[in-house]
Amino acid sequence: PEVNGVTTVLAMMRRGLEARGHAVQIVAPRYGDEPEEPGVTRHPSVRLPGYAQSRLALPFGRTVRRATTDFCPDIVHVVTEGILGRIGRTEAVRRGLPLVTSFHTDFPRYAARYLGEWAVRPVRGYLRRFHGAALLTQTPSETTRAELEALGIPRAVVWGRGVDSS
Repeated sequence: PEVNGVTTVLAMMRRGLEARGHAVQIVAPRYGDEPEEPGVTRHPSVRLPGYAQSRLALPFGRTVRRATTDFCPDIVHVVTEGILGRIGRTEAVRRGLPLVTSFHTDFPRYAARYLGEWAVRPVRGYLRRFHGAALLTQTPSETTRAELEALGIPRAVVWGRGVDSS
């Protein structure tokens, strides 16, 4: 129900994996009355204050645990460092599942702009801890990879993206 960079990349990745015969289960925020969609589990959420088009996953519920138990994934890919990503990361670590993360949003710059310079250091620390558990962190470019390495995030790799001309 929302179109942004993360959802666009995730949809393309899903199509590519399914075209290659892989089963994919996505856990995403519930936006309201969207219809059930095969391969998508919705997690309770509320509107993000100040940015009503986006949703903020609620920090409780068993949606992710139920999805990982029912689906039995071979690997967990977390695409956001927010609440739902944190729940997914915790569940992957708890179950001993391989974890891959991807970095889409420059939260330190957002923190500086919207909260002030005081917020940059804690955000950077959170990102280091969050991505530190991952086997690798996928990034969109060499520039972003270098920024993540400078931030202290290990195993950052360029995840080349292209344009689907069809």
